[in-house]
Amino acid sequence: MKYLFFALILTGCALIPPQPYDNVLYDKYVSATIVVFNTVPKCNDPKIVVQELQNVLVKLDEALLYEKYRNEPKLLEATTLIRDDLKQLLTAYEKEPVPTEGYCRLKLQIAEVSLNNTVEAIGGKPQ
Repeated sequence: MKYLFFALILTGCALIPPQPYDNVLYDKYVSATIVVFNTVPKCNDPKIVVQELQNVLVKLDEALLYEKYRNEPKLLEATTLIRDDLKQLLTAYEKEPVPTEGYCRLKLQIAEVSLNNTVEAIGGKPQ
């Protein structure tokens, strides 16, 4: 009987869903949000914008890879949309003429709001 009880406990532990809050994933989004926030006032310097966009895209690619294995389809979709929008901005900077400062600010502010919403959604999950 004691062994049966022990087996039932172990079986029950295997059925517990994964931890909903993940500090590693949260950190990736917070870092990306901070970089985007700090890049908005620098939209007048294309070299800085390109460098910072590449940094943000690396963080979002890391988050996408992490989400893929955590099976987070909604978060995966939202991150893909943000990443694609920032890739579009980066592509625009690789062509002549480079985007205007206003266009850059607008795109980055939209990405910042989206990332802030994502940070709130991830950080608001119960522990």
